[in-house]
Amino acid sequence: MFENGELTFDLDKLRAMKTKLGETAENLKVQKNRAMQLLVCLEKDWRTPAGKSFMKNVDTDWAQSVSRYVTLLQTMENMLGEAIDRYMEVETGIENISGNGVCP
Repeated sequence: MFENGELTFDLDKLRAMKTKLGETAENLKVQKNRAMQLLVCLEKDWRTPAGKSFMKNVDTDWAQSVSRYVTLLQTMENMLGEAIDRYMEVETGIENISGNGVCP
């Protein structure tokens, strides 16, 4: 946003985005773990030739990819939190300077 020639940010929306990133990362982690558990159960119980063939061909690299996405989402959450904190510090600093009569 641009107000009176100043760049401003809607901190409530940024905080909501930060929260959503964290929730999404956690949900993705839970779902990955659940899928892994189900695959272990399936492998244990499905002992037919078709089951063995299926398990042999299951791409287990997907779990590593999901873990990378979880890490990425958590990093984005942390970075957004830092950006919010820094923005608030700048706003507070400006208010303090303006309050002391240094700025018009």
